[in-house]
Amino acid sequence: MVTKLQKWGNSQGIRIPKQILSATYLTEGDNVDITSNGDVIIIRRMNKVEKVYSLDELLSGDILRQCEEDWGKNVGKEIW
Repeated sequence: MVTKLQKWGNSQGIRIPKQILSATYLTEGDNVDITSNGDVIIIRRMNKVEKVYSLDELLSGDILRQCEEDWGKNVGKEIW
């Protein structure tokens, strides 16, 4: 499929045809990673971003309890 590189503000861009978006499961708003390898441009879909918590949610303590890790027995003079 042939498309044309076009000016887009101070950059240049291409439009990705709907058939390619459907085949790669990309939708509007998805984050992608763009790299190059020689004369090849590679566009990869990024993993979905996990939930972003508000400061109030973090300070409530519920989120912190879900994220606690067990680092084993105390060694040295740690005070818990």
